[in-house]
Amino acid sequence: MNFISNKPLYLQIKDYYKDLIDKGAIKFNEALPSVRDVGECFNVNFLTVYKAYEQLVKEGYIINISKKGYYVLKKVNKDNSLLIEKIKELTNSGYKLDEIITYCQKLSNNLDNQNNKKRGKQND
Repeated sequence: MNFISNKPLYLQIKDYYKDLIDKGAIKFNEALPSVRDVGECFNVNFLTVYKAYEQLVKEGYIINISKKGYYVLKKVNKDNSLLIEKIKELTNSGYKLDEIITYCQKLSNNLDNQNNKKRGKQND
């Protein structure tokens, strides 16, 4: 962290993790370090890290799963905010993130199959 920069520390932390996610160093569904661990690592207050993480949540990079921590969602379109809220609801209802992901993958495959069938009929 650059403590003499005009850029607020929470934005520096946000950009650091955003860059790691964009480069694939932290992958989809992977947990981020706790806010306390990051605070200790960068020698900043954990609330500064919390603010950075919450910015990443707003931008669709990560999700906060209650009592579990922050997990990478990858970069999602801002139009997916409803989807993000539904994922939060499901995790707060007791569903595991990997169960939700598996279900979404199956749903995506079904939609792909339906679209392929439609394309096949159009080409006839």
